[in-house]
Amino acid sequence: RLLELYQQAVRSLLLRPVKLNDQVELSDHVLLRNKLCDELQRLITELDFTGPVGEKLAEIRAQLLHGVALEALPQLCLGLIELIIEGARQERRESHLFLTSLNDSISSVHLRLNESLDEGRAMHEQHQRAGDEIHRHLDSISQQLELSPPYEQLKQNIGQSLSVLQTLLLERNQLLAREQRFLHDMAAMEQKINLMKEETSEYKKRIAQQKHKLLLDSLTQVFNRATFDERLDLEYKRWLRYQAPLCLAIIDIDHFKSINDRFGHLAGDKALKVIARAMSRTLRETDFIARYGGDEFVVLLPGVDASNSLTPLEKLRNVVKSIPFRFKDDRVEITISIGMTLFRNGDSAMEAFERADQALYEAKNDGRDRIVQHV
Repeated sequence: RLLELYQQAVRSLLLRPVKLNDQVELSDHVLLRNKLCDELQRLITELDFTGPVGEKLAEIRAQLLHGVALEALPQLCLGLIELIIEGARQERRESHLFLTSLNDSISSVHLRLNESLDEGRAMHEQHQRAGDEIHRHLDSISQQLELSPPYEQLKQNIGQSLSVLQTLLLERNQLLAREQRFLHDMAAMEQKINLMKEETSEYKKRIAQQKHKLLLDSLTQVFNRATFDERLDLEYKRWLRYQAPLCLAIIDIDHFKSINDRFGHLAGDKALKVIARAMSRTLRETDFIARYGGDEFVVLLPGVDASNSLTPLEKLRNVVKSIPFRFKDDRVEITISIGMTLFRNGDSAMEAFERADQALYEAKNDGRDRIVQHV
């Protein structure tokens, strides 16, 4: 998209007529410059880079919001492309470092776990040997007492057994201290594993957020054009397979340019957000809505045939018309024009889209605030 905007800016410079009075550009070129600035700053909001790249992008967006000369736009587009490449490299480096660190941590934990298992087995065997030895000496003392040998010999034998038992108890205490250290190490390992899980969870969450952000239009928070292209291809293949009815509608906000001209681009942005939210709430969960570009939206309505195709779209048109817009204390009624079609036998996805686009063109030429259907 940035390359397309770069080409538009270059083409506009090449075809630009001589300035009027050497100062004032023709209005069409001023409008094009403003449009390119708006589109560029909206594209920047879709980028999610941090660090120096994010700071530079924020600076460029601030410049665009205040307006940039047409001559500067081609170079600015190239600068943005370079920043995106650098941002992608930065994210790749960060991902590589994270995954390398995670792999090292997993290897370390795996090694320590194997060592702990060996140590645990050794302590278990040592416990078992010590227990067997204690039982053996206790049995020996019992036998000595039952045999009733001479007192001095009994005293000597029991003394030897008690000495061995004291040694075994000392070893047992040492073994208990070793077990305490072992349990402490295991707790530290568990803490490290939990930290790894948290870091991995945060990383996965960030990737999921970035992926979700790539699917959405940054301004209106409905799906963007790229997502629509994918969904249209999916719904088209599903329609080919099952031949279930599929309706396609293109929606255009009437006289949207006048809102920007009268009240400014922030007012236009507000209107787009409110309208997109209203349309999302009005449609079914199974319907799909995307911002196609500028003030145009596209809607896919699966399972809607010729007998009921107008009902949801009429509801949509009336909902938008009833929104109480106010700009600078002025009450403004905003309407939409809709061109819609149903997929026909032999259609390609592009043929259906062009038919809906032609219906929209007729709706706007017939006075706007209406629906034209080509079924």
